Amino acid sequence: MSASPSSSKATRILSSGNKFDAGFQLSFKNEISLALDPEETLLCQALKAGIPHVHECGGQGRCSTCRVVIESGQENLSPETDKEKRLKARKQLPHEVRLACQCKAKGSVSLRRVIRDEFDIRNVLENGIVPSARSHSVAILFCDIRNFTEFSQQHLPYDITHMLNRYFQAMEQVVIQHQGYLDKYLGDGFMAIFGLESPSSVACSQAVNAALEMLSTLKKLNDYFEEAFAYRFQIGIGIDFGPALLGEFGGPQKRSFTALGPAVNRASRIEALTKTLGKNLLISDALYQKLASSDNRLNEQILNRYFLNSDLVSLKGIREAVRVWCFSDDNSADRSEGHSDDSQTANNKISSIESLSQTNADIPSHQTTDDFSDPEHLSMDFAVDNLAEVIGSPAIAVVAAYDPTGQSDTIDMAIAKVSFHDDNHLTVNLPLGHKFSKGDLLTIHLDNRTGVDEYDAELRVFRSSYKARVRAVAGNQLTVDYREFSLVHGMSEALALREPGYQYPSDERKMRELPITPLVEVPEFNTDEYTNKIGVLVTRTPEQPHTTVMAFLSTTEDDIFIISFPSTFKVQQLQRDIRCCFAIDQRASFTFENAIEWNYVLIDAIAYEVPEKHPLYQPVKAAFIDKNPWEVAFFSDPNVRLYHLKCQSTFCPARGA
Repeated sequence: MSASPSSSKATRILSSGNKFDAGFQLSFKNEISLALDPEETLLCQALKAGIPHVHECGGQGRCSTCRVVIESGQENLSPETDKEKRLKARKQLPHEVRLACQCKAKGSVSLRRVIRDEFDIRNVLENGIVPSARSHSVAILFCDIRNFTEFSQQHLPYDITHMLNRYFQAMEQVVIQHQGYLDKYLGDGFMAIFGLESPSSVACSQAVNAALEMLSTLKKLNDYFEEAFAYRFQIGIGIDFGPALLGEFGGPQKRSFTALGPAVNRASRIEALTKTLGKNLLISDALYQKLASSDNRLNEQILNRYFLNSDLVSLKGIREAVRVWCFSDDNSADRSEGHSDDSQTANNKISSIESLSQTNADIPSHQTTDDFSDPEHLSMDFAVDNLAEVIGSPAIAVVAAYDPTGQSDTIDMAIAKVSFHDDNHLTVNLPLGHKFSKGDLLTIHLDNRTGVDEYDAELRVFRSSYKARVRAVAGNQLTVDYREFSLVHGMSEALALREPGYQYPSDERKMRELPITPLVEVPEFNTDEYTNKIGVLVTRTPEQPHTTVMAFLSTTEDDIFIISFPSTFKVQQLQRDIRCCFAIDQRASFTFENAIEWNYVLIDAIAYEVPEKHPLYQPVKAAFIDKNPWEVAFFSDPNVRLYHLKCQSTFCPARGA
């Protein structure tokens, strides 16, 4: 690389025509000084003098790369333009920093460039004043194959290659036919851009029509795939519209054209949401409104036929709630046995949960209405003989019991280590400080998902509220027999046992509406708990407490937010007694052994409801979905309720409580 102008050791003064006032100078500290031209911006003067002054946006006041620090002569500079004011406010730049592309000088100024490393210098020398990227409003489409991991495990490598190449070739042709640009392949998915050379409304129309044709093309492809490989693809498509930065990005060895910006991020998140909502196509409200305002009859017909329902959702990594429009057409999406039915709306999912007590009459009512359910898993294709098969032994469990002496109505809780026996009896190792005697009754919550840092989208959750009686005590170790338990998987009972003569205790307590939350301000949510996907709710039932796995949102004050339906067993118990407990098992971040010793939070709480019209409902809902994105479908049901468990006290050894 040849020596750059800035490598000159001597300061030099440039002079030219009469318009320059020889009395005024523009001095770049440790670089050069030149005769001032009051008609040119500082950037233009620097570039004409051979200074490799970085200006990524092309000198349009849309980036901060040309900024300079004014050493002296601030009073000689022109006032800040509107562009400069907006950018400085956004970047919180101090008064002495100016954009070289936006200001001129009427008197001597001394300044210092900020961005000036070798990469930037070389980039400027190669590109001149032409910006390396431009901002332009485009439609961004993401498409992904559902359950690709499952598919790849079931087929031979070269069969997968053949199917994927056939699929990608067909989809690429659709994108090109609708004047789209296939930006990149992303494993089993791809990203496409529409509107590089088209008006905004046309770009949105091109993207939606391409998506519709992709669904139609998939149906034809699947006829072939099913005949040749006994498999049918399902896909999810997400589209957004908005400004993006378009240009060549990358290093010297590999640069490629692409789009960057919020619209790209949202489109990717919207595509990911298709599986949660059970839809194969979602579009953003920005794209919907662009089509609706286009005065194009064809666009109007598409919206009125295919996009009739919308929902306000929270997308991961995006602060503001986003409205998405759901594609609906019973004849468009491919249907096949063993795969999710994309025409089934979130309301259908909730309805199937509410009717579960009728379709699974043998399961106790308090085991049939968990919030972790999916119509795809109404039955199991294997039998379970004992708990250790699916829970694992040893396991961590939540133990809850009433005071056996009757002197207190509090619930004693602990996180315990549990070992399983072949006959489904348990050995329980409790932390110090918990006293139980032979014959005492306790409830042990068992599941294979608490404390993990990811949520199983296929809902393969085994859980049980194990009602036990203490058979023997040896120090802090208990041997317990079951009185009754039902092991539930998804929405099916996998195993159920009761001791001879056991009957569910009657409950004569009256149910009352829960009080309204006393909160008046949005609480500070505890993002440290985001890796803990589900916790355990403990409600007060006759003889022994009841436990249920729950998605949750916590605050820094140890308050808990959950969602459920008034018809569920757990909510009915809260309506009978608003006192409850909640356990957060933090194995997502710490080891098995540490979780038993200290890493958990046990909360005593009072239950309240947060009505939909309450000012806290929407911000709490958005934060809840941000932490638990698979729960978004439940908010589509008008019967879902948001509940606030207000912390009264905690036992958390990690905090010395």
